[in-house]
Formats: sequence, structure tokens, C-alpha cells
Amino acid sequence: MSDLKSIARAYTDSTHRHPWRWLTLYVAITLLAVAFGRPEVRTDLAELLPEDAPAVMAIQEARERRGGTGESFSIAVQSPDPLANVRFLDALAERVAEWPETLFVELSRDRSFFRDNALLYLPVEDLQTIRRNVQRLVREELAAENPLFVDLSAEGRDEAEPQWRDPRTWVSDLTLRELGLSDSEIGSLFPFLDDETETETDGRDERETDARRGLPEQYEDYYLAPHGRVGTLMASMTVSSTDVRTAHGIFDRGTALIAELDPTSFHPEMQAEVVGAFRDFLEVRKIISDVAKATGISLVLVVGLLIAFFRNARSVVVVTVPLVMGVAWTLLAIRLVFGQLNTLTAFIFSMLIGMGIDFGIHIYQRALHEYHGGASWSQALYLSLTRTGRALLTAMVTTCVALLAMTLASFDGFVEFGIACAMGVSICFLATTLVIPVLVQVTDRVRPLPRRAPEPGRPQGDPAVGPLGYITTFRVISVAVVLLALFGASSVRDARFEYDFRNLSGPGTNSTISYRASLGSSRSSTPAVILGSSQEEMREVHAVLRERLRAEDPRLANFVTIETFLPADQEARMEVIDDIHEILDRRAVRNIGGDTGELVTRLRDMTEVEPFAADDLPEWVRNELTEQDGSFGRLGLLYGQLHWWNVLEVRGFQKSYGTIEIPGGTVPVASSGFILDNVVRYVQADGQRLAIYVFMGLFLVLLLDLRSLFATALCLVILAAGIMLTIAGMTVFNVKLGLYNMVVLPTVLGVGVDGAVHLYHRYLEEGRGRLWHVMRTTGVAVVASSITTAAGFVGLLFTSHKGVETIGKLALIGIISSLIAVVGLLPGVLSWLGSRRPRNPFTTAQYETVDDDEG
Repeated sequence: MSDLKSIARAYTDSTHRHPWRWLTLYVAITLLAVAFGRPEVRTDLAELLPEDAPAVMAIQEARERRGGTGESFSIAVQSPDPLANVRFLDALAERVAEWPETLFVELSRDRSFFRDNALLYLPVEDLQTIRRNVQRLVREELAAENPLFVDLSAEGRDEAEPQWRDPRTWVSDLTLRELGLSDSEIGSLFPFLDDETETETDGRDERETDARRGLPEQYEDYYLAPHGRVGTLMASMTVSSTDVRTAHGIFDRGTALIAELDPTSFHPEMQAEVVGAFRDFLEVRKIISDVAKATGISLVLVVGLLIAFFRNARSVVVVTVPLVMGVAWTLLAIRLVFGQLNTLTAFIFSMLIGMGIDFGIHIYQRALHEYHGGASWSQALYLSLTRTGRALLTAMVTTCVALLAMTLASFDGFVEFGIACAMGVSICFLATTLVIPVLVQVTDRVRPLPRRAPEPGRPQGDPAVGPLGYITTFRVISVAVVLLALFGASSVRDARFEYDFRNLSGPGTNSTISYRASLGSSRSSTPAVILGSSQEEMREVHAVLRERLRAEDPRLANFVTIETFLPADQEARMEVIDDIHEILDRRAVRNIGGDTGELVTRLRDMTEVEPFAADDLPEWVRNELTEQDGSFGRLGLLYGQLHWWNVLEVRGFQKSYGTIEIPGGTVPVASSGFILDNVVRYVQADGQRLAIYVFMGLFLVLLLDLRSLFATALCLVILAAGIMLTIAGMTVFNVKLGLYNMVVLPTVLGVGVDGAVHLYHRYLEEGRGRLWHVMRTTGVAVVASSITTAAGFVGLLFTSHKGVETIGKLALIGIISSLIAVVGLLPGVLSWLGSRRPRNPFTTAQYETVDDDEG
């Protein structure tokens, strides 16, 4: 301790002799930090999970096997005219294909192969149904044309009159669903099933649904929504959308191309925009903008509060400048340690303004007190650093311990936030203790601060406050706080977790054009990847999924495997198809005319097929199921029937389809959507463990500092009361715990115990008869520092990222609750304990001996 005092003495003396040299040094360090400390921001949640997380391992395997990231650069176009849409897409494709990053541009998927081989994609049971229907249709038609025709077959005599134009008469709904066909797609792949009756699709009549059917044949398979009003271009790129700078450039180039081609020149109501993965970087851009805005708002609020607290510009400069320097130094430290910021750590600068300002308020307020008491500035600063500095050091350590406890988390987002924030708090503490003495000396050289009149001699005891006296007042307030804390304890069960990620999403990723329908029906959502080890295994997977689909599993929308595109039982299907062809190829049947004859002709043409192999499949099909090493058919795609923003639905889907049980074992499934559930699972598990770690860490730090088990327990009781008040506030203001705001809990715990440490240390120094004086001095500083800390989080309330906004809400509730617990409960407890013990129960010997040169 004496060594630290010697260092403090030497430093304050040096700043008195050479203030301008020290100031120049710190300004140079700050400018260097600003110049080189500009880390980028990443928002990929998968990077914040441990590498052995199931979802991360599955995604990594999928990326390795499929090759690349699999993302596409996409542009969506929308207008009432389908023909204008496809012409604009053609113009876009011609220009995008010229970009050096473009591998190929895709406007459509040729379905002619499937139209030509449609019957081979129907299961044997559906083909048998078609054969029975054909037999009956032929019998009825021949009977109608030939009165002498006698049907000797017993089959079908008692059947109800069929609706020959109804697709469900020929093929089961489950088969159509398994093939992923919407009503508007049935006619294009199975013309003999074309439904000419008026139906409704999503509230639109059939004429609107079939709008794209009037397009020229060359546009038949374009990525168009069924109504034709929306189309999409997709381009495979050599770059990844996760590279923020690259995505930024591609996005801006696409936006500029749209403006150059002028969509309104194709149709007055046409609009177009970049959509999909290369739009996601907008969230990063907005987060960076929000960081600056939140930090600016917080800084303005803190400066305003400092003006109200100190009532002069000199004090604001002395307290604020070291904080700004500390934040800048932290920026450089984070750049050196992490290189990048994530969504959580990006906003710690706004938080540091609130947490770091505490150090300056306490140090400078104590220095002013000593200076106006008659000490020189060097003496005042020395006394402030050695007396208040000890409590500040303990407060800083407790805050850092609470933050560093997050390094024990499994969720890397917590680990990074804990380390970055702990670095920031410690650096701001260092900057404050180093720079404030320099600024005090510099400002005093520029304009000396006049001393106030000396305060009257130290009274023997505190005055009465209010009609009840200050002791009774403290105790009444403490009882009220206890009651509020009990209310919070009773509300623990009402505290809920936020599972709806729409309430935690970032801005800028949602497009204004709804383009998913243009990519397909049941396969329009982002698929999960089935990671099989062989074609045979994937066919087993297909059989399992087919049974689940036919059992109408509400979580399963569709799936694609090698069996989907290359059925294994083609020979069995060909036997039934040959029977159908034989029936339809008879002369009498060929002579059937009218609508029935047209249907028979279409169906007979479709029976003229032969079994096919993988090499016969369209290129886009082979690409979809081909791996980087050239293997075909070991992967599959799985489409869920769920809302991916709802973690509970994702959890249910992952439980059912995270792995697929087959007779030969289990097959894993990879999905970026599973990341959300994995993140929430880790966060919830970490939250429970971290609370224990934080309390253990705080207990050890407080015990080492206070050297009293009783005093340590007292501070932790105050902290627990603050937590209960926080829960009560969350219940009243309907604030839920979530992925983002859980990171602020250790911060709130650390900040909450700081006030108790400051008051307790000052209480030991002044003695139990000076409780009112403690509250009037250090208590006021605790209130000011807590309010400024809260102000540091206010800026987060003005961000457009909803998840980060919840950090601000919970922090404000937690900090204010902790402040109420400290200033409302601790004085009452101290007054009650002090009045019932013949001596001060706390160790005060360490404060009773003061060096002669300390004034």
C-alpha cells in the first residue's frame, strides 16, 4: 500500500511540475487510438457459438461438402405486367453477367425434362389410380358412342361420378404435396390434370393465378410468382455476402444498375431492389450508424448531467475529457485483441460512457472537497487518489470481475462482450486516474480556481433531518425498499424470455418486395440440408420423410432427395405406364373426340417415356445435389412448415428434424435457422451459471477489500435487493430477458455493488455518527454517478436495432433499481446496526491513521 502511495505522490508532483508534457503525451496516444482503432462489425450469430455446437458443426459440414457459402445475389422486380417484369429481368441479367464476380446468372429453371417424364415421377399407387380412371373413362366414352357396347367389367360399377378435370381424381393430394406442386404448377407439369374450373388461391381468382401462362413460351419457367407480378434474378457469385465490404460494393453496384436501367421505363408502376443475402450488410451499416448515434446521445446526456452536478464548465471538461480518451484507447485495444466487433460489443462504447464517468465524478469531487478544505492541488489530488481511489479500485475490480465471469460462458458472444467491456472499464479507470491530475493542473494554470470559504468545523454528530429526524427517515425508506424487493421476489415467475426474434431483429434486412413466391411454392423458404453418407441412405431418408409427410406432420412442408429426381423403382412404374399406353393406344380410343379425346391424347403422349439416369437430369438438378468432390445424391433439402423467427417453433422443428432416424442409424440435418435455437439454449444455460459465478467473484473481491465477512454479506444483500427491484421493474414495464440484454446483467450487478462499496468505505472513514454527512457527500456522488451511468445506456433506446434497444431498457431498470437499493436500504441498515452496538461493528483502524503530510 505504501508503494502505491509513493507512486501516487510522485505522479501528482510530476503533473504539477510538467502538466503540458503529460497532456501532450495523452493527446498523442488518443489520436493514435482514433486513427488505428476502427474495428469492423460482424453480425453472424454462428460465429458467436462454440465450434462444437451441434448446429455449427452441421453447418460447417454442409459448407465443406457443398462448396462455398451457397449464397446468391438476387434482385426482385414488381409490377402489374408480367411481360414487363421478365423483360426487365432480361436486361438485368445481361449486365450482371458481365460483372467479374459473377459465375452465372439464373432467371429460370427449365422444367421441360419433368414435363416430358412426369408420369415417371408419380408413385406406383397413383399410376394405378390413373390406369383405373383411364379404363373407366374409356368405357364410359365408348358406351356413349356405341349403344351396343356392353361393359362386362365389375370394376367401377358402383363408383360415384368422377370429376375428370379435378387433379385429385387422378393423383392424391399427398403426392402433389410431396412433389412440391401448387395448384398453378400442376397444369404445367401434368397437362392432363389441368383444372379448368374456377378456384381461389390465396384469395385470388384463377384468372389472376394464371397470369403468367399468357407469356411467350421462352418465359414459361422464369422465376415468377404465380400471379406474375413479381420476378427474381439470381446470380451465383465468387464472393461471400458475409464479407461486409464486398457485400457493400455488390449491393451498391446492383442498386446503381437498377437506377440506370430505370424500371419505370418498362412499366410506370415497376419497382426493383436488391434482396436476399447481399442485402444483409445493411444491418451492419445501420448498426455502425446506431453506434455513433447512441454514443453521441449518451455523451450529450452525461455532459448535461455533469453541468447540473458541478455547475461549471471547468469540472465538465476535467471529468469528460479523460472518459473520451479512455473510450478511444478501448477502441484500439479491442481492435488489437478481437479485430472485429459483434452486435453485442459494438455498443459497449455507449455503455462505457456511463460506467466510466463514475471514476471521474468520484475522484474530482473528492479533490474539490480537499482543495476547498485548504489543501494544495497536489495534496488534494494525492488524497483523492489514495482515499477515494481505493474505493474506486474496488468498484472497478468488482465490475470487471462480474464482466470477466462471462468468459466462463459457452456462448462466445458473452465471452467477447465480457472481455471487451472489462478492458473498457479498466482502461477508463486508468485514463481517469492518469489524466484528471493533468487536466486539473492545466486548467489551474490557465485560470486558477478560487477557493470557497472554509466549511465550519466538523460537528460531533449529524443534524436532524425532517420532522422524524434523519435516522427515522432512513429507516422508513429502507422498509419501503424491502417491500418493493419482496414484490420483485414474488414476480420472479413472471419474468419471461423473448423467443420472438422479430422483436430482436436488426434494421435493413427486410425487402419491400415479397419475392419468395417467385422461387416456388412449398420450397420457397430457406431449406435445411440433409447430410447423408450415401445414395442408399438418402433413399431411406426419403422413405421416412415421405411417411411423415403423408401422416401430415404439421412441421414438414417438403423435401428433396435423390429419390425425388431419380426414382429407384422406375421399372415398376414403367410396367403400369405401359399398361396405360396400351389402353390409350387402341384404335377405338384414338378415335375418341372432343374434350375427352384431347385429354386422352395428352395422356397417351406422356406415356411415351423411358427410364432415365442421373446424367439425363437437368444441370440445375445435378448442381443442387452435387457436392464439391463430385459426389451426387448424398445430400438432400428439407423445408419446414414454421416461422424461423420463432425460437420455440425452431426448437420443435429441430427436435423433430435435427437428425433423421432411419433403419441404418441417424442422418444429421444442417440449418442456419437452428443457430437461433442453439444460441438461445447456450444463453439461457449460461445465464443461470453466470449468476452464480458473478456472486462468487464479487464475494471474494469484497471480502479481500473489506476484510469482514459481515460487511461483505451486507453489500451482497444490498445487491440482491437491487436484483429483486429490477425484476419488479421488468414486470411493471413488461421487459423480457433476451439474447441481447442478458449481457447487461453482469454489468448491472457490478455497477450495483459499486455504490454500496463507496458508501461503506466513506462510512468507515467518517464513523457511525456521521451517516448524514456520508449521504450528503459520497451519497450525492453515488446518485450522480448512477444517473450518469444510466445516461450512458439511454442512447441505446434510440437505436433501430430492437435487440440492442432492449439492452438500454434493462440497463436503465437495473441501474435505477440498484441505486434505490443502495441509497434507500443501506443507510437504514447502517443506522439500525450502529445504534444497537456499543462500538462500530466495522473495522475502522485502517482509516484512523493518516500520514502527517496528508493534511
